[in-house]
Amino acid sequence: MPKFQIFFIALGSLSVVSCAVIVGGVGYRFLQQRSQPVINVSAVPLAEQAIISGSVQYNGIQPMTDTTQIGKVILYQRGLGEHEFHALPIVVPVVTAATWSWNGAELGKTYEVQAAVQLGGREIAHSNTIVVTAPAGGEQLIFNVSDDQVPKEVLPTPQLIVLANGPVSTVSSFAQTTPFGESNSRPVSLSGRVNVSGYLPPAARFVLNVAPETSETFQAVTNDIELKDGAVWIWPNAEVGKKYKVVLELLLKDVILGKSDPVVVAAPATNQYLQLASTARPPVQTMADRAAIVGTIDLNGPVANNSSVLILQRKPGESSYQAVARIPAADGQSWSFDQASSSVQYEMTAALQVNEQNTSSANAATLTAPATQVVFRINTNFSLDAPGLPRLLTCGSRQSDGKWPAEIVFDQISNANFYWLQLGTVAGKNDTHNEKRSRSKSNEEKITIALEDKKEYFVRYAQAQCTDCRSDQDYSGFSDSQRVVCGN
Repeated sequence: MPKFQIFFIALGSLSVVSCAVIVGGVGYRFLQQRSQPVINVSAVPLAEQAIISGSVQYNGIQPMTDTTQIGKVILYQRGLGEHEFHALPIVVPVVTAATWSWNGAELGKTYEVQAAVQLGGREIAHSNTIVVTAPAGGEQLIFNVSDDQVPKEVLPTPQLIVLANGPVSTVSSFAQTTPFGESNSRPVSLSGRVNVSGYLPPAARFVLNVAPETSETFQAVTNDIELKDGAVWIWPNAEVGKKYKVVLELLLKDVILGKSDPVVVAAPATNQYLQLASTARPPVQTMADRAAIVGTIDLNGPVANNSSVLILQRKPGESSYQAVARIPAADGQSWSFDQASSSVQYEMTAALQVNEQNTSSANAATLTAPATQVVFRINTNFSLDAPGLPRLLTCGSRQSDGKWPAEIVFDQISNANFYWLQLGTVAGKNDTHNEKRSRSKSNEEKITIALEDKKEYFVRYAQAQCTDCRSDQDYSGFSDSQRVVCGN
């Protein structure tokens, strides 16, 4: 299950639409061109820079002429609480699931990131806005672009091409019939997966209902969906460039046992998640028969020493949370609430603690047991200082192969538990030596490595204070690169 760009994702009865974002403004005339300058990434010292990366989920019209793209996606950022957005030096093609990476973020700083589709010098659509602490990965920006957002005065005679699930073809290639009338455009698909929590009676079925964006008249378009959490759904008869409201129902005969919130998407679209909570009650169970709620932690930013994550739950109406698990503070760490009772509703959250004191937390999610793939997202709001410069202690005696057994020293940092040591032929690279190691018992870390005679190398290192470090984002920024050369 992908990461969605909200502070948490849960499989219970949430009011948050987790994977489809209605682009602000119905038409291009309501969107304004930004004039902010491109951000000066050099303003952030190299040792304090971190990477934020992710993908763009592009749904709807993809404007092209023949086989040439005429639009592009521009990314913007602003620090949390700041007024102005600034353009990033990143341009992403207008395609589905394009990836992006910004390596000029400030380590430990929290940002708002947004994208815009630029066409003919004008921004015609904006994505959702994500809030994220650097470093972070897997962040998703979502567009839903309809045909009325493509300005005709910008493109006097456009030939709109749609990248559907196959070769490129013109919009007017052949006619189709939809539940909402005759259309002259090629049919395209809306598709995604089901997120469901609670009990699924074996005789129940999922039904997909669709309506034009401006209508409240839904029509059932398919019930050919496997009855399970994570099942794939698809409607192949959407009209390109049009926006639709999509609702999933869980039915037992004619009784509605659960219904997703409407999701508005522009066709074609993929990766749309529809989530609902089943109100069905399972057969009578014994006290020993429990239904677990399980998930993972999406932790963004460095981790302080003596950190852990506390998983909390309470039933609706209760005033205080109860701890159900304590796990290491690490990105991607799994957790479970094994004592949940089937069909019972819970409000759950997760808190990041340092020395068992709360420092930040995820938003609360309302869930019906059992539930799986619940993701709690936490920004650590913590920054680690980069170490000072490493130093060349000695080059030793030149060996028969002409190389020098150089000894390089890295001073230890207070509270650091791990170090990341790098040596390269270019500043900031690790093409000669790249090592992560736990803290030694001495007051310094050393490596001995064979260096070419009179060849220039650059060495640097970073520190981490976690006790169970599992990812690169647990480390501080690297120190400045120190030049080392052996030989006269």
